[in-house]
Amino acid sequence: MISEFHDLVLLAGDKKAYICIWILATAYASVLTVKPLATDAVNVAWALSSDEWLDPLVILSFIGLVFIYDVRKRQIISQLRGHGAPITSVVVHPKLPHLFCTTSRDFSTRVYDLTLKPKQRPSNPPWPPNKLPSLAGPAHGLDMTQPEGPVDGVGRCVLVLMGGRSGGHQGEVLGADFHPRQPLLATCGMDRFVKIWHLPPQLVQHKASKNSVPLLRQDKPLFSSSRLHKARVISVSWLEDDTLLSHSAPAMMRVYPSVAGNTDTYIEPGTIVLWHWLGLNRFFPATKPPDQEVLRGCASDYQQSASFKILSVYSITDCLDSYNPPRLSVFRSEKRCPIILFTRPTSNTITLYSVANFSPRSVPPYPWDPNDVAELADSERMQLTDEEVIAHHVKKQKPGPPGWEIVLQERNRTFPGVADDVKETMVSCSMGFGGRVIVGTGSLGSIWIWRRSKF
Repeated sequence: MISEFHDLVLLAGDKKAYICIWILATAYASVLTVKPLATDAVNVAWALSSDEWLDPLVILSFIGLVFIYDVRKRQIISQLRGHGAPITSVVVHPKLPHLFCTTSRDFSTRVYDLTLKPKQRPSNPPWPPNKLPSLAGPAHGLDMTQPEGPVDGVGRCVLVLMGGRSGGHQGEVLGADFHPRQPLLATCGMDRFVKIWHLPPQLVQHKASKNSVPLLRQDKPLFSSSRLHKARVISVSWLEDDTLLSHSAPAMMRVYPSVAGNTDTYIEPGTIVLWHWLGLNRFFPATKPPDQEVLRGCASDYQQSASFKILSVYSITDCLDSYNPPRLSVFRSEKRCPIILFTRPTSNTITLYSVANFSPRSVPPYPWDPNDVAELADSERMQLTDEEVIAHHVKKQKPGPPGWEIVLQERNRTFPGVADDVKETMVSCSMGFGGRVIVGTGSLGSIWIWRRSKF
């Protein structure tokens, strides 16, 4: 399988998904074409089933549906439904490739298992005082009354992380990431919250014992906080056992928040935050095995937790468009320090940072500088101009650590149906093949591939 599929790259656009051979950079095959919609895009990820280790699978999502594509057979082998709104991301477990999760605009996250068949009949518990199985449906974290997928398909939803309840997301869920070693899943969303959920041990057991397990649901995470970012959190990634990286979109703030009726606003740039979760050893001590049946914290853990420490904060400069935020990806390796790659909208540059170059957050001076105290008092009395007040409110974070940039060279190329004065910009990028290859996609459909000259 490695010799046959090692040079494939999976790409997704707004309406299509492609599998490309990056060494030749010429051959490509269209996997799926969907009906155009203005607000949604195709999300893709690689996966493997433990039943067929030599047949790589592609997970595709569009609107609220999940498609399973067999690369060797070159056909869609399963179609799963469950979300009540468009899917925003697809993430596969790094060590258990048969497990993947989907985040959605319906405030929930669903975890699927590729070793199980789609459920054809609901097996919901009864709601007292009724003694019959409930027919409430997916909106309440239960099985739907219709079949989840085809009888001969693959994949079943085994866990629903519910939203809108005690500790669930109160807005669209935009990103997620599995912990590589612990049964944990981190999610982030429109409500500015970053949450860490516990995955029950039934998810990693043998499929013979999992067939009888009903659909699991949770609404109380182990960690939940909205104090890391001021705007919606677009992505979250595990870097170490208790270290995470998250980034947010630009934030719209009020100039005079204490003045009633004043609606003047300004834009603060988005931030990249490297932070440390302080509750890992509390939930997973060295004296207990990681496969604990039930993990439940107190109310402060799943509502507004303070068990974190911010290690480093950087502003994403030259990007103040709240509706078109920058895109970020993280390359992780057991032998190298994590590499961060991100692209700004309307830019032709890829920026790369090494987490090893992140500097700690500066400690505020104490006692305060008398000049700063006088400036703060003047701003509270509204004796400054709007520009001076905005400059005081905007916290000037560092623009970024030492890094590298990849700049696209402008070429005179024509695209069908595109005006000649429209320039192509970078949309997204990713690093793979042990850090030796970078793949970037453009706004007009181009694909760029960079690789090291010496392997």
